[in-house]
Amino acid sequence: MFISTAVSTAFCQNLKHEMRGAWLTTVYGLDWPTQPAQSSDVQIAQLTSILDDLQRVGINTVFFQIRSEADAMYESPNEPWSRFLTGTMGVPPNPYYDPLGLAIELAHERGMELHAWMNPFRAVSSRGPFGLSATHITKTRPDWILDVKYKGGDPDLKDEVVQIFNPGILETHDYIADVVRDVVARYNVDGIHFDDYFYPYPSYNITNEDESYYLANPRGHLTLPDWRRDNINRFVSTVAAKIRTTNPNVKFGISPFGIWKSGVPQGIVGLSSYDVIFADPLTWMAQGTVDYLTPQLYWAFGGAQDFGSLADWWVTQSSGRHIYTGQAVYRVDSATSSGTRFSASEILLQIDFGRSTTGIQGSVHFRASNLRPFSDNLGLTAALSGGFYAQKAFTPFMTYADTGSPDQPDNLAVTQNTSNVFLRWDPPLTGFAYANKFGVYRLRSDTAVPNSQDMTNNAANLIAISWEPEYT
Repeated sequence: MFISTAVSTAFCQNLKHEMRGAWLTTVYGLDWPTQPAQSSDVQIAQLTSILDDLQRVGINTVFFQIRSEADAMYESPNEPWSRFLTGTMGVPPNPYYDPLGLAIELAHERGMELHAWMNPFRAVSSRGPFGLSATHITKTRPDWILDVKYKGGDPDLKDEVVQIFNPGILETHDYIADVVRDVVARYNVDGIHFDDYFYPYPSYNITNEDESYYLANPRGHLTLPDWRRDNINRFVSTVAAKIRTTNPNVKFGISPFGIWKSGVPQGIVGLSSYDVIFADPLTWMAQGTVDYLTPQLYWAFGGAQDFGSLADWWVTQSSGRHIYTGQAVYRVDSATSSGTRFSASEILLQIDFGRSTTGIQGSVHFRASNLRPFSDNLGLTAALSGGFYAQKAFTPFMTYADTGSPDQPDNLAVTQNTSNVFLRWDPPLTGFAYANKFGVYRLRSDTAVPNSQDMTNNAANLIAISWEPEYT
């Protein structure tokens, strides 16, 4: 048996590194929990089952939604418990457990990274009949909240608004960054992940609701649209700095809408996120404030939103940062597909495209339920687990963040009984980097000590990724 640290370039430079992610959605219980106010035992069993299924399909990173409307799927000193967990905002699970702590434990036990997924600015996703906790931000700091009116054509919604943190109030940036810092400081997360909700999408797109804030502080000669983009750029930079000063090993990524501007690249037609939700991911990558982007490329090859053209374009703009394509597995599943249903081969072709394109380091699939064995996804789950993701892979190596390798583990001890082999080793305490996880390789060899380079060059030899210095 041979053990290699996953963060050691010497051992892993020839091993397949690929992002194989899945978004695990908790807003409205889309993936979990299936119903609020279920017993803790049922919720824990359901979450365990989801992670088991994702492990079997070959997923190596779970993007677990922990904050969808200024609430918490964890014990937060800043924000109330989510209504999507217990049915009542501000009420903890009973018997008590911590979903984020549990999700991290389950993911790491299964060799997967856990990225805590947050919606940064949304304060209330829908008004509905539910009550807001007295500690919710809309109650404690209503002066920070922006009401944005519905502007669509449905007469039943004409008086509706969505409520968001006002990005034009810079205090909100510090508040949200402190929420992030608290998670990074108290939980062993591998990453922090934001989705694409900055300023609202149509039919709640912002028009003049924040104009008074702009006129009060236009920051020189910025136009109103540039001022809004500057708000978001400043926010992303503030969060990135907070993460890196708290734990520089935690990755920070965002999944922007897949089209930056309509007409870019040539032939692409669609919503311009630059002009409508005022997101400018090119600036984030150029400034190095994000470690990766996962553009939501939820379209097929061909047509006015061609997957290949968009994926290629994002790579050209990446400034050396990682690009993971966001892929619409929900469009393969009969239960969730909208518009023209994808074939299973569409997703497989997109994965192949990413593997053959320099600058694309893998995929993230929306969403977890569409990858589970009961999904009517035209055999996609079997195609991934039995072929595309059959061999294990580490998450992509971020060479621009690398400071070197850790030293080798020491004192490997092997204990064997009739059915198991138990490995235990001492993690390296020296070197140029911290060894945060380990690869366990197995190879039959006619020599006493097989060549470690040959062993790690073949991904078939990797049988486990462990966050602990032991493996059975």
